[in-house]
Amino acid sequence: MHLQQLFERWGIAEQIKSRIVQAPPGVPVGSLVAQGEVELGFQQQAELINLPGITVLGPLPPAIQVMTVFSAGLSTTSTQPDAVRALLAWMVSPACATIKTNNGMESA
Repeated sequence: MHLQQLFERWGIAEQIKSRIVQAPPGVPVGSLVAQGEVELGFQQQAELINLPGITVLGPLPPAIQVMTVFSAGLSTTSTQPDAVRALLAWMVSPACATIKTNNGMESA
């Protein structure tokens, strides 16, 4: 949807409409690229970087990127609140930063 809005904003949506392919729900865009069904695909970097058969060219320029922010919370009815707190603390720790980067994500 984001790219469609950009194409409309740029005034090219109608010109390229016949060449646009939207992946069905649950189908990674990169798999369509790898199978040769499309030549160029856009998707969250974390969902592209580990797919065989494609080359990730990089992120969109910052001015047109959409960042996805993940949040977490602890249920008041949790039976293991200390374990949840420990997991969440680890997920935001410097020790986890490399794991995030290796999986196409950035630390907040």
